[in-house]
Amino acid sequence: MPPPLPLDEHSRLERLRILGLLDHEPIDQLDRLTRLITRHFALPIAMVSLTDVNRQWFLARTGVDMCEINREHSFCGHAILRPDIMQVPDARRDLRFADNPLVTDDPGVVFYAGRPLRALDGVVLGTLCLVDHVPRHLDEDACRDLDDFGRLVENTLHDLERRHQVRTLNQVLEDKEHLFTLTFNQSSVGMALSSLEGKWLRANPGLERLLGYSEHEMLSRTWLAMTHPEDLQREQPLFDALIAGQRQDYRLEKRMIRADGTQCWVQLSVTLCQSRTMAPHMIAVFADLTERKQAEAELVRLQQGLEQQVQSRTRELSRTVEQLHQEMRERGAMQQQLWQEQRRLQHMLEHTSNAFLELDADFIITGWNPASTTLLGWHADEMLGRPLFGLLGAEHP
Repeated sequence: MPPPLPLDEHSRLERLRILGLLDHEPIDQLDRLTRLITRHFALPIAMVSLTDVNRQWFLARTGVDMCEINREHSFCGHAILRPDIMQVPDARRDLRFADNPLVTDDPGVVFYAGRPLRALDGVVLGTLCLVDHVPRHLDEDACRDLDDFGRLVENTLHDLERRHQVRTLNQVLEDKEHLFTLTFNQSSVGMALSSLEGKWLRANPGLERLLGYSEHEMLSRTWLAMTHPEDLQREQPLFDALIAGQRQDYRLEKRMIRADGTQCWVQLSVTLCQSRTMAPHMIAVFADLTERKQAEAELVRLQQGLEQQVQSRTRELSRTVEQLHQEMRERGAMQQQLWQEQRRLQHMLEHTSNAFLELDADFIITGWNPASTTLLGWHADEMLGRPLFGLLGAEHP
């Protein structure tokens, strides 16, 4: 009867692949244990087996030459399903194994006892198994001894597992350190490590270009001395809160003093780093804001200039409008005066006893007062539009 699959088969196989125990080179400590076990129990075969997808592979063995068998024929495939030791006193009389090639053929298994071997998290990897060619049965003391030997084997496997975890962790740390180094050295922005007292510990090429100092020159200075005094007053409370543990980071815009004495604006981001392997320190990132600040200052100047021009133009327009209003008032007064003069003249022409005629440039009569009708005898509608010489006659010059 082939053994059924454990419920955690997928995670169990994944753990075997991660640990790299399958097809592992011989482990002297386990080989010595299997030899000791065969002598202790006075039987010919002892093995440390690992249950793979389709095979049973022997990590250590004594008494057999084979290094693996088919999983469907294995006794250990059944043993890994049990929480404790599985015993088969006589496989020839057990329906699960009576016609098994391992029983009917070489190596002629009759007695089998298997103790599950677990990883650090409890996942079953395989078994420590005992085999004999004659029927046997382990009493309670012998089962305790087998369990103790199983713990010794597990200790060795756990050491291998821990070493693998340490190697994996070291690789992860190396990868992270390599990534940090690449980022630190190749970043286009300035990056630095600083002590809690403000002394530079490391500076990347981006910060060297930004501030004009070499890393060696910066290590003899502090970032406090390279910060503009006015901006240092704004930053100090944030820095103190960071050191006091009241915050983990802060950001601000400030001015830094370059090596040549000029100033540059930066966007500063500071993070407090607590490490078990290093003293507490700060990671600072500097983004150059000089061009942006220059553009902002130029924009402010342009805005102020426009505001001044608008104010000046507004004053000029106000003066112009006031002058226009004054002229309109004066013109209105003049029109009123002319209208009054016109009325007086009209009144005088209508009531005077003298004839008044109005002529254009061609001596055509365009105006005729009532006195003209009285004196000359013609009415205005008869004379308006006629030439003056028609009135005077041909004998007049």
